[in-house]
Amino acid sequence: MTASVRDAALGLLLAAFVAPAAAVAQAPAEEEPQGFEYLLRVGKLNLDYSRFEVAADALEAACRTPEGIQNFECYRLWATAAEKAYRIDDALLAWDGAEAVAEQGNTLARDEAGRIRGTYGEVVLHAPWGRTLPSLPLDLIFEGLLLDPELKKYLERVTSRLAKKGLEKKELFLPGGPYRIGALAFTTAAGERVELLLPEELVPYRSAGVGAKAGARAVAGAGGVGVSVEAGAVVTPDAAVGLSRSVGFGLGLRAGFRRGPVRIEGRLRIGAVPTITNVEDPPEDASRPGVGLAVLGQGDLGVDLQAGPAWLITPHVGGVGGTLGSLLVGCSAEADGVRWAGECNLPTAVGGVQVGLDITRLLGRTAAPARAELRAGVKVDILRGTFAAKEGASVGDFVLHEAEVDGFSVIAPGLEASVSLRF
Repeated sequence: MTASVRDAALGLLLAAFVAPAAAVAQAPAEEEPQGFEYLLRVGKLNLDYSRFEVAADALEAACRTPEGIQNFECYRLWATAAEKAYRIDDALLAWDGAEAVAEQGNTLARDEAGRIRGTYGEVVLHAPWGRTLPSLPLDLIFEGLLLDPELKKYLERVTSRLAKKGLEKKELFLPGGPYRIGALAFTTAAGERVELLLPEELVPYRSAGVGAKAGARAVAGAGGVGVSVEAGAVVTPDAAVGLSRSVGFGLGLRAGFRRGPVRIEGRLRIGAVPTITNVEDPPEDASRPGVGLAVLGQGDLGVDLQAGPAWLITPHVGGVGGTLGSLLVGCSAEADGVRWAGECNLPTAVGGVQVGLDITRLLGRTAAPARAELRAGVKVDILRGTFAAKEGASVGDFVLHEAEVDGFSVIAPGLEASVSLRF
């Protein structure tokens, strides 16, 4: 190996050990912590270069730190940047903070806050009950005349933001004059405050359940109608009537509305319930299979739990009442003066409760109101039934003398799938 080659190899080996050490030594200097001093420098630098939005964000963060929360100069710079960025509410917030920490005799913060409040009128736009901001994009129309070029520029900025993003905060600071938002007309005056209610068509209803965070899916409204398919077992624990080990199917119609996370629905359920004989060791010609037509009404109350922007989990409970149709039951009847014992097909009346759990998926694009939802759930009906026909009632060609039982219990676990339209 020549001397030149040996020297080059030693140089590379030395570089391999020295370079990582140098990089490690320099790393802490490259990652300066974003504390008060750092944020204040970033804010001042961007303010000097007229990058007011960035400056306002950095200075606000600086004033929130333990060192900045009592620093008058930090609040002053934040207020200046926020006003130049046309963030009037932030500017007032900053001046209010500055006034709170100002030394005795320093009236700058109070004077500047008074100047801003004397230039703009404050408009507080409330969302309709049960709805939350942000609103849909809206057109704010100024119907007056502005001569001040700065105020004109500010108003153009506000109207442009509302037309793209809608109203995100309920407070608006506007130059004095007449305005209109759709059919809502109002007038502002500098230094005064006016409170208004936004029309429902401008603020979408949001499916905000318990635990909801920002971003809950917007839907067409709090009301809804739907249709469902049901299937489940129908069991009589006391085996008093011919329903044991049968499976029922049905359709359901429902209509309801929501108040916040509470879901209130009325339902009409129609289904087929297979019936069998309940006589021990019946003759082959006496099995008499059939179908009972169940018609049930239900009032239901549920609470939405927000599992995601478009997902709801809803435990619910409801009162159920109606009929399971005509069921077979042991009886004695009379016809033409002859009394016989056997089974009668008697009409029923039932009432009880349903408990269940639904999972709902809201449909639609994220940027548009969803107008449909899919729902799947499990449920259990716990019912108590009686026979509507009493002694002396006509049952076909016979007159009922006596039924073996007065009432019966039903437990009906099942599944449900449905689709709804929201309005």
